[in-house]
Amino acid sequence: MKKHIFYLFLGAMAITACNPMDDINDEIDADIAAMKELQAQQASQTKLDGDATSLIISDDYYSQLNTFIPEDEKEAKKVREEREENKAFLNIFFDKMEFSNDVRVELFKEFNAIGAHKFFSKDEKDATVNYALQALLNRNYNASNGQLVDVKYNVLNPFQLGDKKDDYTATDADYTAAGERHANFSRDSRIISFLENKYDLSTFTKGDYVNLTYDYYNGQSHTFTKRPMVYDGETFVITERLEKSDYTAMGFGYPNFSGEEQAHEYLVTYFTDKNIFAKDGDVIYKVVTVRKKVNGNYKSFDYMVRMEYNEGSYQVIGDVIKNSKHLVYISEEGQAYKYKWISIPPFKFVEITDEAVVADHNYTFTDADYEMVGNGRYHNFDFEPGHNAPELDPAKFIEMLGQVLRIQFATVESGTVVEVKYMYFTNATRAIEKTIKLRMDL
Repeated sequence: MKKHIFYLFLGAMAITACNPMDDINDEIDADIAAMKELQAQQASQTKLDGDATSLIISDDYYSQLNTFIPEDEKEAKKVREEREENKAFLNIFFDKMEFSNDVRVELFKEFNAIGAHKFFSKDEKDATVNYALQALLNRNYNASNGQLVDVKYNVLNPFQLGDKKDDYTATDADYTAAGERHANFSRDSRIISFLENKYDLSTFTKGDYVNLTYDYYNGQSHTFTKRPMVYDGETFVITERLEKSDYTAMGFGYPNFSGEEQAHEYLVTYFTDKNIFAKDGDVIYKVVTVRKKVNGNYKSFDYMVRMEYNEGSYQVIGDVIKNSKHLVYISEEGQAYKYKWISIPPFKFVEITDEAVVADHNYTFTDADYEMVGNGRYHNFDFEPGHNAPELDPAKFIEMLGQVLRIQFATVESGTVVEVKYMYFTNATRAIEKTIKLRMDL
């Protein structure tokens, strides 16, 4: 009986004993799977040329922001299941950016707006711009480790009206002085000439305007009341202020929009439908009111919107400009998801030779840092004249150091001084440690 119990005990051990290699094998399998996923994603990305220093975000990419951040964890799970091609990106984005659910929901809404309009609001929070650009680049581009790129992106820069300089009603004498034979204007160019002669433009700043009441004849007689004549920095632009009936026709209960983006969206549709005889190249100027919250209080602002008709519809023109941010690509080769684009300030670096200046921070170059700047073989800076290394140029050497410091000290204030320890090599000295002090300026 004891023998049977002993054999039963051995059998149980055989069944329950763990193979010490199982955990290691599981880890290896996970790494292999992750690397395959990473490689698959990178295969669909554009690899930036190693010398590339600038990049323009294509209009086609903005719409991708609509799919990036699910509203909540349940939606995140659904997205991961339904969009396998996005899985690697979503994992990176959620893992690298540890947002609370409230922040994710807010970003989701902001990203949707950016994706729909293909530009950032001029009032967009800086953090939102950073996250969005990082998201777009992580999806579409990879580069060399440490590669710094100046990324240009669209920003809405609406033409805001300034001060009202005058309310004026044209007289018969004004029409005559403008070259008209009758008591009206008959050409827009004569209205502009009249205004330029009447007012001292040196007292106007861009956006200032005059409300002009006048008669006009173009085959039919019209009377225009308090029509805004807006100074655009060079001359006057004849505009038309939206009436309450226009806002009502667009479905608004009040004579204003709630944002510049909303104004663009509705104006394009409204005037495309309204001006059925518009021709390619026709340009109209509209003054609209936008009411939005500023520092906790609602305020109204007037903007001039320029629209041009082409290929069957109006499009807003001139209100979108290019801004730029510096992003750097960080990768740790061989480790799944250990790569990303990050936004960093465009610091410039100045060598400080005054020994009395005390550094705010100290930093020692690591093997990974040398690899990032292209000196990974010997992990030092080669100052031997005959070797023609790039660091022989003092400006290039400081920039190589700055390539690492921009990342390591991305959140410091302008004027911060960092003392850097690095390995210095010549045939005579071999590799020795040296220090240099650099000030980080914006």
